Amino acid sequence: MIDYRTETFMTLCGTRSYTQTANILNITQPAVSQHIRFLENHYGVKLVEYKGKQLYLTPEGEFLRRELSKIISLSKSVEKRIAEIEGSDKYKKVVFASNMTMGEYLLPKMVSDYMKLHPDYRICSYIASGKEMRQLIGEGKVDYAIVDIYAVPDGMEKELFIQDYLRCVCNPAHPLAGKTASLKDLIKENVISREHNAAANNVISQVFARHGFDWNKFKVEIEAGSMLAIEEYLHEIEAISFIYEIAAARATQHGQVSRIEVPELTDPIDYFFVYPDKSCLSEEAANFMNYCKEYADKQMQML
Repeated sequence: MIDYRTETFMTLCGTRSYTQTANILNITQPAVSQHIRFLENHYGVKLVEYKGKQLYLTPEGEFLRRELSKIISLSKSVEKRIAEIEGSDKYKKVVFASNMTMGEYLLPKMVSDYMKLHPDYRICSYIASGKEMRQLIGEGKVDYAIVDIYAVPDGMEKELFIQDYLRCVCNPAHPLAGKTASLKDLIKENVISREHNAAANNVISQVFARHGFDWNKFKVEIEAGSMLAIEEYLHEIEAISFIYEIAAARATQHGQVSRIEVPELTDPIDYFFVYPDKSCLSEEAANFMNYCKEYADKQMQML
């Protein structure tokens, strides 16, 4: 059981706002301040501080957040085990979060196949942003999250899940369809991408930067809310896009889009399972995680 003042601190870590924390917890803002002061007095250190108008965790506050995440995760695991012992839950439950691409392209078939082998399990999955996943882990609401290398939260343990790649795809009628073109050749093409603040754009930016290209210099014509939406746009519009191999493979197989081979796009993009502490994972969560890794390896080898 987690102390209510600890819950306030962990919520504040996620929101970085006293006002939002008070709204979420349905308490007053002075109560939030009182809870934080109590913890600071208890530990004898400052846990939060302001730099300008932005709230930050002090090094001691970040350490406390990280360690409390482990405790919360273990507490949730204990609660689940007790419920199973008492027979109040006939299912072995696993809860995890992932980004939209994994949630749309890889996980549905993987989870379905696992359920055929283990009908006594209940698998609950969230599609969430990097920030939302950090909050879900910190609050102990998921066993683990699946994130790319650029979104691994500080202080979390991680374990490799799969390696994916960026691929360039286009409308099948595009002059470059089925051909080879460098990033330099593509910088003048009309591009369809995820919305500007999507995590996928951060991945693209990082990969392009390693080859000396600025993603912001490319001509983004349309921003779409998902990889599936990008496929639909490409089917109708003579443009290109940069999407993950796992999405590109299915789209090209269905004839929805065509590939453009780009020599620079050979760097793997690592995806990890992240969690506060692996020792806190339940047996069923660890078993499902191992199955995911084996399943994903086989799927990626087939692409």
